[in-house]
Amino acid sequence: MTWNEVEDLFWRYVQRKGYSDQEYKELREDRTLSAILDMRELRIEFAQLVSKRKLRPKMDELKQEARAKAREERGRGATTSASVPRTPAKKPRTTYEAVAASRPISQQPSGSLPGAAQRVPTSYP
Repeated sequence: MTWNEVEDLFWRYVQRKGYSDQEYKELREDRTLSAILDMRELRIEFAQLVSKRKLRPKMDELKQEARAKAREERGRGATTSASVPRTPAKKPRTTYEAVAASRPISQQPSGSLPGAAQRVPTSYP
């Protein structure tokens, strides 16, 4: 997986976290301290999910939650898009892999991405 593919996957994950369109846009474009800190927390959470191989189930869970909210809004007859209040998430513990994954690519050590498993040969000479 290339760095650009990882970055795209990260932003898809962020979209599914329940941010409004405006909040999502601000996260992508804004460089204020609060946005930078939010991004850092999201990147750490993302790296932890990747390292535990739990990203796909979490993405599926977020997708199901979004569908349920959409059905609920349609059921109430809501026509305007109101921002959804977010519950504060429990702060994840920072691990070496999460810190390494949150560093810009220019500071990453050469080689594979942090937490990436090495491939095991399937045949022997």
